[in-house]
Parts: sequence; C-alpha cells; structure tokens
Amino acid sequence: MPEHTATRIPGDIDERFRATGVNLSELFAAPHLSSSLGVRIEAAAPDRVVATMVLDASWADGLSRRGACSVLAETVGSIGAILLAGPERLAVGVDLNLTHHHDLPPGPATAVAVPAATGADLTSYDVTVVGSDGRRACSARLSCLLRPAPGRS
Repeated sequence: MPEHTATRIPGDIDERFRATGVNLSELFAAPHLSSSLGVRIEAAAPDRVVATMVLDASWADGLSRRGACSVLAETVGSIGAILLAGPERLAVGVDLNLTHHHDLPPGPATAVAVPAATGADLTSYDVTVVGSDGRRACSARLSCLLRPAPGRS
C-alpha cells in the first residue's frame, strides 16, 4: 500500500481538539475497521470530509463492494459530526441509510460528506460515494446525536 500523507485538518479545529488532549491526525490514523480496509482520510473539516479506498481483485463480488460503501459513508459522516461537535461534545450515530445505485468497480473509490442539517443536538451528513469509473455508486445519510463529553464541558 502506498505511503499516506497526513490528513488535511483546518488549523483552528486541530488546535481546539489538541487543547483537550485529542490529536486528530493520530485518531484518524489509529487502527480500526476503516483503516484495516484501507480507508484514507484525505481532508477533514466540519463542512466537508473526503476519504478514499482502493478496491482490488480481492473484493470479488458486488456485495463486498456495497459493504465498502457502507464503511466509507459511516466513516466520513462520523468524522464530520465529530469535528462539528468539537472536543466538548460526543457525536453518537443514530441512523445510517444508504441507496446503492450500482456496484463499485475495482480501483479507487471516493466518499465525500457534507452537512445536510446541523443543530444543537442533532446533525446529519449527506454522503456520496463515487467509483473509479466516475459514477455515483452510493448515496447515504448519517445522523448523529451531539451529547456533552464526560469531563470536557
């Protein structure tokens, strides 16, 4: 797998989280489901999150690739909600829905999340996943409750 450059995070957001002891770059690079599947966070801000994932021949069937859309959508939507919530609140996913338009072809897939609606207690992100052929493979929406973070108010 090629070397990955650091996630682009706006400085003011990064500083707010660092002030509470949270290093966003390390958090986004930590091992978890999305990283084990090769998801790379390219850019992250409350108003737009971009991630990529390469689907190779080992992703042989369309069902696996649809699972990849789900992972990508939840990852970028969750990151957007975390950044919007800030370090003093937690973003808790409560609803993820996806429409699979067609299978992702082998090659890079890109997911982009943008806020659909933001409020004091609930935020929703619209996510588009596009395959290497440039076609939209999936449309998704993730909604998250925003709750006070214990010990960070």
